Amino acid sequence: MKTYIESLQRWLDSLQPRERQLVVSGSITLSIIMFYLLVWDPVFSKLETARENIEAQRQLLTWMQTSGQEIRNLQASGASLSPQLANQSVSSLVTMSAQSNGVQEFVTKLDSTKDGVELQLSNADFDRTMTWLNDLQTRYQIQPRKIIIEPQVDPGTVNVRITLEKQS
Repeated sequence: MKTYIESLQRWLDSLQPRERQLVVSGSITLSIIMFYLLVWDPVFSKLETARENIEAQRQLLTWMQTSGQEIRNLQASGASLSPQLANQSVSSLVTMSAQSNGVQEFVTKLDSTKDGVELQLSNADFDRTMTWLNDLQTRYQIQPRKIIIEPQVDPGTVNVRITLEKQS
C-alpha cells in the first residue's frame, strides 16, 4: 500500500502545477459524488420510506381504535334485528346491504359457508366499504370474523377478503 501511495505521489509530482490542481480537485469532486450516491442518498431514502410507513401505520392504528370503539358502542346499544329480516340468510342480507350501500359493483366473489359468507371485493372504495360494514353490523347484526384489507395503487381503494357471520 505504501509503495502504491509513493508511486502516486511521484506521478503527481511529475505533472504541471495546473494539471496537478485539476487532478486533485477532480478526485475530491469525484469522491464527494461517490459518497453521496453510494452512502448518503440510499440511507436517507430508506429513512424517509421508513418514516412514511410508520406514519401510515399510525393512521391505521388510530382508525382501528376509533372504529373499535364505535363497534363496542354499537354492540352495547344492543340493536335488534326485525323479525322479517331474522329469517333471511346471511348471503341475502349481505347482498341486499351491498346493493343499498353501493359496494355490490366491487364484489368479485361471494361464497356461502355454514356460519355465514366469505366474500372478496376488488378495487373497492375504502370509505364505502367501511360504511357498508357498519350497516351490516347495526342493521343486520352481521359482523366480520376475519378481514384482510390490502391498499391499492389508487388512493382510497382497497382489495378486501372478509368472512361475515350473524351475531348469536
